[in-house]
Amino acid sequence: MILEDYVDNIDESAAFNHSVYLIESFNKWIKGKKLKRRNFSIHPELVKQVSLNLFIDLKRIKDFHNIKKEVNSQKFAAYQAAWIIRIKPIQVRGFKEKNKKDFINANELFTLYTVIARIYNTARENNLDCDELKKWSGFFKKLVYHFHHRITNPQALELTFEAIDLIPRYSLSNSTSK
Repeated sequence: MILEDYVDNIDESAAFNHSVYLIESFNKWIKGKKLKRRNFSIHPELVKQVSLNLFIDLKRIKDFHNIKKEVNSQKFAAYQAAWIIRIKPIQVRGFKEKNKKDFINANELFTLYTVIARIYNTARENNLDCDELKKWSGFFKKLVYHFHHRITNPQALELTFEAIDLIPRYSLSNSTSK
């Protein structure tokens, strides 16, 4: 199949709804991090490209592997993350030295937000326990670093997200073995 055939065969309403979801998630992310909305923008055309590329990739995967059902949340999150990182739909319009990392890593931090929401059920994205998430902060920092400084491969991300799912939610401890 050529690319145009995949574009013609994806569910455009699902891609549109996903674009709307990403823009709504962006607004929740800005609000949750207490950032000033005027300093950031999300480009709707770039978000549309993230969603279209995501759904084309998922369609190709499902066709190749003869998958009839929906892909699992880890695969969806991995491919979504890879496209957000590649396209970078968030633009920084203002820069403050105080929150430098929030500005420099805006797309990467937003990607992490969407990954957590997808893997741990999007319906509960506002109910994630922040104190418990702190146990994962070292891993999350490394993941954001990887998003920013490494080539982000969706297959490797999927494996990483599958590994997260093997560990009971929030069960990491800070203890070291002797």
